[in-house]
Amino acid sequence: MKIEFKKADLVPTMAKVGAFIGSLAEQKDYVLEIKPKPKRRSLDANAYMWALIGKLQAELAKNDPQITKDEIYRGYVRQYGRSVEYQLPDTAVEAMTKSWGRNGLGWTAEKVDDGIYPRTSLVRFYYGTSCYGTKRMARLIDAVVQDCKALGIETMPPAELAQLMSAWEERKQ
Repeated sequence: MKIEFKKADLVPTMAKVGAFIGSLAEQKDYVLEIKPKPKRRSLDANAYMWALIGKLQAELAKNDPQITKDEIYRGYVRQYGRSVEYQLPDTAVEAMTKSWGRNGLGWTAEKVDDGIYPRTSLVRFYYGTSCYGTKRMARLIDAVVQDCKALGIETMPPAELAQLMSAWEERKQ
């Protein structure tokens, strides 16, 4: 059982916990854990990243009309994000990469090498920004900002960006 609550809602929460505990089997041992709810990344930081990616796309489309914001975003996820590699049977690669991709836009996978065993492949799975922590997202946004500056695209002043990331850090704690 998982219950999310604020301290102000303690009495109704305790009633739920008490009812649940009353329904447990007598012969078993249990663990009750209470911990702070982790903060998600700031939607403001996410919106800023997407606004910059939109500006990048408009600038890059002058030379490559086919480039999309999604393609640019996935490139940043691959370069600055988190990934994990698994060795899979060749017959499972397509199904696993499709399944992984259903998690969201940045959740991509690619075959990076043949596996060490016959008929296997080494596949790298990238996590989308929806599960990034503050430091990883700040690093990704900084890379987007630097690319924008290199192309002469206006970005948020450094002091404002620092304030945005600081607010995000506070919300994460």
